[in-house]
Amino acid sequence: MEMQWLRTFADAAETLNFRKTSERLMLSQPSVTVHIRQLEEYLGIRLFDRVKNRVVLTEEGHHFKYQAGTLVKKFDSTVDELHSFAQGYRRQ
Repeated sequence: MEMQWLRTFADAAETLNFRKTSERLMLSQPSVTVHIRQLEEYLGIRLFDRVKNRVVLTEEGHHFKYQAGTLVKKFDSTVDELHSFAQGYRRQ
């Protein structure tokens, strides 16, 4: 599983709009669709229902939304902490 897939899912779950997600993450809209499809294939579950030009979270997608957001935040804070450590900061 790629962190970018989780980041894309977390944003798309918040906006429920792949175009807005592509703008916010500076990705092409087809890349957003591919990330979501790859994540769904990896997990073996459908996270979004596609209805005409709209997307809505499935029940599984609602459940995973919080978990994905938590993972992305933890990853980002870990990377920030590592950069601080590498720069010589040893205390909060």
